[in-house]
Amino acid sequence: VLGTEEALKDLTEISLGKIDLAQIQEGDEPLKLPVNLPNGVTSRSGFTEVEVTVELPPLVTKEFVINRDDIQFVNKAAGMDIEISEVQLTIRVRGTLNAVSAMTDQMLIATMDFSDAKIGQMKDWTVDVTIAGDPNGVGVIGQPYTVWVEIKDGSK
Repeated sequence: VLGTEEALKDLTEISLGKIDLAQIQEGDEPLKLPVNLPNGVTSRSGFTEVEVTVELPPLVTKEFVINRDDIQFVNKAAGMDIEISEVQLTIRVRGTLNAVSAMTDQMLIATMDFSDAKIGQMKDWTVDVTIAGDPNGVGVIGQPYTVWVEIKDGSK
C-alpha cells in the first residue's frame, strides 16, 4: 500500500468485511471481497478486490422438520387469518458433531413477522429460524426460509 506517513502510521490491518459463515456451503466458489483501505491509502498493485476461499473445520449438517402449527406469528393483527400452504418446513443446521447431536426439534424456534401484512396478500413469507439458548457450535444454515402464505379476513 501507498500513502502519507500520517495515513500509514496506524494501519495495522486491512478489512475485507464480514463473511456470513452460515451461508458458506462446501464446494462454494471463492468469495470476491472488496479491499477496504482507509482514506489516504491506495493499493500499490491496483487490486480493489481479493478472492477468499473459506475452509471450515470438520462440521456436520442435520435436517429438522418444523410443522406449520409450530410456527409462531408475531405482530398479527386481530381479525387476520393466516393460511400457510406448506405442512412442514425442513430446516438445516450445521455445527460440531457434539453440538448437532445434542439438538432436538424443540430447540428450533420458527417465527413469522406480520407487522406489514395486509388482508388479501398472497406471497412467500419469510420464516425466521433461531435455536433456543443460542447454543455454541451450531447454527441454522440456508436462510432465509420461506413459506407460501395467504392472508384472509378472519373477522367474517
